[in-house]
Amino acid sequence: MSRIHLVETKDRRLFMADLLLADESETIVESYIDDGVFYTIYLKDGHIGVCLFVFPEENTVEIKNIALQEAYRGKGFGKRVIDASCSLFHKTGTKKCSSELLILV
Repeated sequence: MSRIHLVETKDRRLFMADLLLADESETIVESYIDDGVFYTIYLKDGHIGVCLFVFPEENTVEIKNIALQEAYRGKGFGKRVIDASCSLFHKTGTKKCSSELLILV
């Protein structure tokens, strides 16, 4: 299985189309686009999606937006992104990685 790469990306608005795959309006995305840490998701040499993480409290990471292009949905890539990001954040001292409904400790 190919390895997922998370690349921190500064120019987030270049990926608005991807962010809108996970949120219903540009207004909503604009309300949080500059918050937290933003990663572009790569598989091999290609970009397959994006994820944005915020830090609602000390030592806690929340997935604010995660979006995969349609061809990569339902194949376990989202879980792999969450696992890879939680591993990354655990190395920096974060105690909890969470989405709205899922907390991975």
